Amino acid sequence: MNADLASKPYYKWLVNGTVTIGGMIFFLDANTIPVAVPWMMAYFGVDPDHIQWVINSYMIAVAVAMPTLGWLGSRFGYKWVFVSALIAYTGGGLLCAVSTELDFVIAFRILQGLGAAALTTVPLTFLFDLFPPQERGTAIGFYSLGSCLPTALAPALAGYVTEHLGWPWVFYLITPVGLLCLAISLPLLRDIRPPSELGFDFKGFFSLTGFLVPLLIALSRGQRLGWRSDYILSLLAFSALFFVLFLWSEYRSANPLVQLSLYLDPTFLVCSLISLVFGVGFFGSNFLLPLFIEDLAGYSPIQYGWLLAPGIVALGLLSTLAGRMSDRLDSRIPLMMGLLSFIAAFYWLSRLDIRTPAAAIVGMIVLRSVGMAFIYPPLMYVSLNAVPPAAVGLAAGLINVIRQIGGSFGIAALSTLLERREIFHHGTYGEALSLYSPSLQKSLLGLKSSVLFQAGGSPAQVEDQALALLIREAKHQAQIAAFNDCFWLTLFIFLAAFLPTLLIRSQPRTQA
Repeated sequence: MNADLASKPYYKWLVNGTVTIGGMIFFLDANTIPVAVPWMMAYFGVDPDHIQWVINSYMIAVAVAMPTLGWLGSRFGYKWVFVSALIAYTGGGLLCAVSTELDFVIAFRILQGLGAAALTTVPLTFLFDLFPPQERGTAIGFYSLGSCLPTALAPALAGYVTEHLGWPWVFYLITPVGLLCLAISLPLLRDIRPPSELGFDFKGFFSLTGFLVPLLIALSRGQRLGWRSDYILSLLAFSALFFVLFLWSEYRSANPLVQLSLYLDPTFLVCSLISLVFGVGFFGSNFLLPLFIEDLAGYSPIQYGWLLAPGIVALGLLSTLAGRMSDRLDSRIPLMMGLLSFIAAFYWLSRLDIRTPAAAIVGMIVLRSVGMAFIYPPLMYVSLNAVPPAAVGLAAGLINVIRQIGGSFGIAALSTLLERREIFHHGTYGEALSLYSPSLQKSLLGLKSSVLFQAGGSPAQVEDQALALLIREAKHQAQIAAFNDCFWLTLFIFLAAFLPTLLIRSQPRTQA
């Protein structure tokens, strides 16, 4: 790296732009790879149980790798951790694209996940090293803008190339971005290496892995296999056992992988709670929305991608405002604004119907994105300011791991609730379809007239067709009510996270 360039006042912004490209790769993956999963399932001729490992293996690798980044950064330097992550992710993507067996795709997705963990965490270490405290919120906001904004068209583009060129092209799409970031990072980034002579905490790593892996597998497969199945209960038992071993190991270790003392700080503890809730709401709604909009409302995947685009643009643009507010105002203000926006968004989503206009759906998605924009930059700003400088890399990894766990829990809990509430509402609507119900007789009379007018037929055929239409409508209404219940639950989860934000220490205000 050129020493003269590093002394320039604009150098920190060049670094910000470079590491932002790395963060963009993480968001591109989240918005493109799931689109290709149905085509991959058809190509490899496998069932949903097998194809889900394309996503699950990646998420597990990300979660396992994140807590190690603090030690890796102090041992090898954050520049080389970031560069290695780019090589792992980009190379893994190319290998996925040329794979002819699903097992190879899953193996290379693990390699990508190990790289992606650093691409979304290490950039924050560079920002906190280069920017003074009064500019860190703005820097994180710019990072969020650059990471999110280019992904606005990613779902629609991924749907198009997958449909016309094949699923490998989803992996090829991200490759040039990784190569560009790698070419810039090598000469530009200066090495950051916090002083540390401690060895790697193998006991902590293996016990943490033993906790996270079975937990995430159980959360991803519990709904399909049954939460009371021996397999899922065994996974949860193993996870609980290793969690206890992890706490015991970290408490006794002279060089713990995770400094549990960080959670003694109320600010970091509350930020971790908000990150957990954020994961539940973000990933949970990402799971629910396509099911409703595509399966019930009848939109195509490409149309759904276009519905998402304005929200992603709003997320990127407002992230810079939220970051700047974190620098200038009490940091709790943008956090509370974000939580209130999420609460309002899920209240609106709880009224979603198959007849809801597209413009209203876009409005709901944009409002949810406003919440995301006002939570993420202030959350990272506050949580990382609450820890010692040498622990920034570890703290960033922990906040992101907790968000991943929240996401897995949110998907598992909401998918279970969706199924059970649909059964409940189907029973409720089924009672209303009793042949002796006056309301049913009135509805049948109107439908029989409509069916007779449109198709004709004998009285018995007309009555059967009218009754079938009523049953189908009752099923749709039960499904809609179940989705609405899920959005209500998410609303209350965000509401519960609102008051603890008052425990966050107010950050000092700064002048421009």
